[in-house]
Amino acid sequence: MAITQSFEELSYGSLHRALGDAIPPHLRAVAARFVYPMIDLRFLYARVTPEDGDNTSGIATEVVADFFLDVHVNEIVEYYPLPYCRALFPGEFWMYARGENTNDALATACGELDRSIPIHGQSPQGQAWYAANSALLDRVSPRLRAVAYGFDGRRVTMRCLYEDVSESDRSDVASIEARVETDLADTPRVEVSCWAEQLSIGQPRVLNPDETWAFERREW
Repeated sequence: MAITQSFEELSYGSLHRALGDAIPPHLRAVAARFVYPMIDLRFLYARVTPEDGDNTSGIATEVVADFFLDVHVNEIVEYYPLPYCRALFPGEFWMYARGENTNDALATACGELDRSIPIHGQSPQGQAWYAANSALLDRVSPRLRAVAYGFDGRRVTMRCLYEDVSESDRSDVASIEARVETDLADTPRVEVSCWAEQLSIGQPRVLNPDETWAFERREW
């Protein structure tokens, strides 16, 4: 029997694809709210460039194209410089949040980022996918070029591709793995492996068979 995806699941998948290779370093976070027939998005930028409006509109256009005409996307670009704490409005959750955990003063002032995603996969595959994406919140460093994700039904793999791997990055990778393990603690017989790989600028980002991108930063 086929499992029918909810509007929230379809919206999440569509927005995730649209964000691929479209996240610049100065984008602090993307907040989302899915209430049929509306998809509300807030893009929080540390600084706003002329290209950001076009980039944001392009992401919204890609999402709209995945749905029928009765679905609407409302996107807002906000200037949200440091040290302002990233904050959610009622009903929102973080679709993306760059890593700011190394800023001790900011971490102390703002506290732990809310990683909850109010969408729950109806299968082990869906549960693993949402756990992996939740684990990346506030762990995307400026050196992280992409994260390749795989799941074969028994093992979650996450290859974190850094242009240069630091000790801080290795600590982030360990944190990501621990988060996924915690979130999947009730999913039987699932192992989690997360590791860092160096992939210098100029080297192409390539997926292995049965992998998909959990994160891609903008490099164009």
